[in-house]
Amino acid sequence: MADNPPVPVKEEKGEDMIPSHQAAWSPEYKEMFAFWSEERGDGVIREGDKIILKTAEGKLLFARARTGKKLKMGRSTYVADKLIGKPYGQSLEVARGDFNVVTDKKEMVDVDESKGGKSNEKLVDRNSNQKLSQDDIEKLKRKVTGEEMVKTIVSNSATFKGKTVYSQAKYLKRKRNKFLGHLSVLPASGMLVCAAYLQNWPGRSLRLRPDTLATMLTAANVRAHSRTLICDDTFGVVTAAVLERQGGFGKVLFAFTGERPKTEAVGFCNLSSRMTEIFLTFPLAVPRELNEQRELNEQRRRDAAKAAEVAARKDEKTPEREGSARKSLFDDMGGPIGSTGIEEKKSRLYARAFEELQISCNSLIIASRFDTKAILRDLLPYVAGSSAIVVYSEAIDPLKDAINFLKTTGQAVNCNICENWFREYQILPKRTHPMMNMNGMGGYILTAIKIAHPADIPAKAESFGLV
Repeated sequence: MADNPPVPVKEEKGEDMIPSHQAAWSPEYKEMFAFWSEERGDGVIREGDKIILKTAEGKLLFARARTGKKLKMGRSTYVADKLIGKPYGQSLEVARGDFNVVTDKKEMVDVDESKGGKSNEKLVDRNSNQKLSQDDIEKLKRKVTGEEMVKTIVSNSATFKGKTVYSQAKYLKRKRNKFLGHLSVLPASGMLVCAAYLQNWPGRSLRLRPDTLATMLTAANVRAHSRTLICDDTFGVVTAAVLERQGGFGKVLFAFTGERPKTEAVGFCNLSSRMTEIFLTFPLAVPRELNEQRELNEQRRRDAAKAAEVAARKDEKTPEREGSARKSLFDDMGGPIGSTGIEEKKSRLYARAFEELQISCNSLIIASRFDTKAILRDLLPYVAGSSAIVVYSEAIDPLKDAINFLKTTGQAVNCNICENWFREYQILPKRTHPMMNMNGMGGYILTAIKIAHPADIPAKAESFGLV
């Protein structure tokens, strides 16, 4: 008689029973893991989630899953209530105002060459090739399903059977995308927001592609517990990706140009309150003022030392430096000068930015349409040695000035300018080729490593007009 197989014992997982690879984790990494696990959720759309709708044609649309919220896609309007509870990423079919999960998505991949025509050379594209008029098609939309609509259109096409099987597959795919109403609901992540901006408002995001953004985050070594200093003119596309990558740990300091920060893309992302707590915005005038005050204080100390030396020799009173009574936003680097109303609120903001800038950052990211060399010069003093520097620009000329500044002043090493190249391919049997429509412009990236103690060559820098 054969021995009975051992009965598996079900082990209950308690608080003290954790995977072996997690046993050696530090308390802060355990906290990070628990936080990210909670943020991922169960993979379904929840009330209030910020989402991106991806249509069958590849269009990306911003939306929010909120009760009573109306979603407009093309000429049709739908209620967002039906999306709540649906899984992320799955293909949904819009039918009679509801969103149904598509279980059998028909897509012609393998084709039988014996079922189609041999060539398309005799086919002429005319409106008369389709027997149904536009009015007939509109009436059918209200009566039949999307799949029945496609079959009716195909059966009433005078040229469909004469097309090659590859043209037939392309024709069917185009009609299904148009009439089936399939779409995917995706969580609003930093990369998808970048792709949506590139598709809908390329000028706002400086035509930043998702692959270029990924390269920037990697080159800048953005991670949890980083202190990242950013100057972002992409309406917050870069900032949103940085906040998402850091996951609510560390600090993100945002130096904005102009009167107010432009961070609308941050609002489109699903960022928790913890992720936004580490975010601090302040005008670029703050580091500039600090730099000027530091130079002024240094000049005062040099003048005082020189005057003391002269007074010691001539037994004279040390003269007060002319213009030493000048008051700046920060008085002797001790903090902002108080005022009332709006100025008081502004002073508190500046004081907080002043305190944060006293701690060196370990990443510097600049994506600006303005003078990148000037911005780089203003922000470099607040970056620690051996930290990553990443500058993005649509054109290469501003980066040439910036890299010349870094090399000439000796403040960075490993300075490089690169251009990303990205192209989509269709991968199908006997039909593998690059996509016909593509974005050929991805901008340029300057990467460098900050030196802890730069070479003392002010004379050479001044001769080039760089300081």
